[in-house]
Amino acid sequence: MKTKRLPATLLCLCMAAMLLPAAALAAPGARGQLTVNGVPLVSGGQATNSGTPGASYDYASNTLTLSSYDGGQIWAMDMGDDFTIYLAQGSVNKAAASGAGSDEDSAIWMENGSLAISGSGSLTAETQGTGGSGVAVRGGDLTISGSATVSAAGPWSGIYSGGSITISGSATVSAAVSAAGSQGNIISD
Repeated sequence: MKTKRLPATLLCLCMAAMLLPAAALAAPGARGQLTVNGVPLVSGGQATNSGTPGASYDYASNTLTLSSYDGGQIWAMDMGDDFTIYLAQGSVNKAAASGAGSDEDSAIWMENGSLAISGSGSLTAETQGTGGSGVAVRGGDLTISGSATVSAAGPWSGIYSGGSITISGSATVSAAVSAAGSQGNIISD
């Protein structure tokens, strides 16, 4: 009698597992997409490349290190609430984008997760054109800490966060808008 119950129990467990949403089965710390200067570093949750000149990504710590980066947009989606951009000591970094009327055109764009910017280097995030922000975090919080120096400018806002914005340590932050009718220098919804 016990030998018939075991296969039936296993079958029931397998059927119940199939009803779970895919997100519940995802590995802890699963990542979505990260593109730096047009180079995909994470795609479909898998690391595809370790970096591009001036930028390197560590999947285990979910940290993008900028060390004299001078390039295009940093675009991240579904990278979790522990995604960090670390500014290497003494490094001068610049991310630039051409905004064409969408927040996704921001020089640094994070969607569905939080972003921390830390370290002791500097970062200029600038968006030119008709839309976007210097730094935009949609669906999460933005934290700038350490002794990082961050300067952000964009047509709609310098810095935007759909959650809270926290500046701590000896971090220095400046933000500016470059278009009339903009939303403001620093915006937190």
